[in-house]
Amino acid sequence: MIHAPEPYPDLARHAVPVKGTDGGWVIRLHTRVLGNVPIGPRLARGSGFPSMPTKAETRMEAEDLAARWNVWLMENKPSPKKRRKRRR
Repeated sequence: MIHAPEPYPDLARHAVPVKGTDGGWVIRLHTRVLGNVPIGPRLARGSGFPSMPTKAETRMEAEDLAARWNVWLMENKPSPKKRRKRRR
């Protein structure tokens, strides 16, 4: 019996400020599937990665940075992986 593939999960991703281990604040990416993960260059697959910082000293600065990251995330939707034909 052949099953249809599962639909791709809705990522619903957004940036959130998280208290860091050094007393500062870190901006992390929150998705329903993975939870809180670090922001990295794979996030910008197919487009340029912004030069915004991901660390802040105070919570207010961190919330401002998270808002800026959320604007960037809304403008740059994730591009799906493309399958390549197999070379023979």
